[in-house]
Amino acid sequence: KGNVYSDPFGFVDLSAFSASDMYAVGGEGDVWRFDGVKWHNCPLPTNAYLQSVCCAGDGLVYITELNGSVWAGRTDSWKRVANAEINAGHQPIDAFWFNDRLYLGAQQGIFTIDSKKKEVVPLQSVERGAPNPTNGGRLDLSQDGKFLLTAGPYGACLHDGTGWRRLFSAFDFP
Repeated sequence: KGNVYSDPFGFVDLSAFSASDMYAVGGEGDVWRFDGVKWHNCPLPTNAYLQSVCCAGDGLVYITELNGSVWAGRTDSWKRVANAEINAGHQPIDAFWFNDRLYLGAQQGIFTIDSKKKEVVPLQSVERGAPNPTNGGRLDLSQDGKFLLTAGPYGACLHDGTGWRRLFSAFDFP
């Protein structure tokens, strides 16, 4: 039957390296890993509400807190790699690894990690030509991993691995 847990928790995001290496996050610091047979708790040294998870191309798992702070690691070894104080309602809700960078999609646009400052920063501050918040926010990655799509309240943009291209903007129409 399995174990019964009395603490309230729930998951808001799931990511996988493979069918036998999946991570689910949510609740107050709840991180679980599926090894293909069984789910295992992965102790994360925070009780913050977790928002997103990304099994990245660099072999690490990235997890965002509700305030946007980012943890990186695997199984039972985690380290906070970036701090953030993003207001609730504007926090990252999507996380994707693309072009050797972690992209975080949010209502306020796209964010990434500035590894020198160890902070979550707007993507526009570190990547030339990045979409502004009206044309970017929610993220999706093509099945082959070659394209990153973002959509905001007034438009959408596509990254083809070499740069961003605006697909449309509501401001383009009369």
